[in-house]
Amino acid sequence: MKNSILILAMLNLFDLISTFMSLQTGFATELNPLMAWAYEASPWFFVFLKLFLTVVALYAAWFVRGLKATGYAVNFLLFVYTALFGWHMAMWSLYWR
Repeated sequence: MKNSILILAMLNLFDLISTFMSLQTGFATELNPLMAWAYEASPWFFVFLKLFLTVVALYAAWFVRGLKATGYAVNFLLFVYTALFGWHMAMWSLYWR
């Protein structure tokens, strides 16, 4: 579980950096309504909120890591953020052509 949560943290950080760069360059738009609102309020508020929510969620997962449901949730999120990683890589490969 420790490694899964660490990998999830790294994937979240990559998502933050890639999304922030995409939004700053105008290459993409934020699809998550909450995060789109945060970015419109302030790009740095977007960064703070993403980091804050990630830390809280990962801490909560660590705190209840013994529960079977936590393992399922972490594995599901690993799948989602790995797919998102692939999406970001594909989009950046188009941007840098």
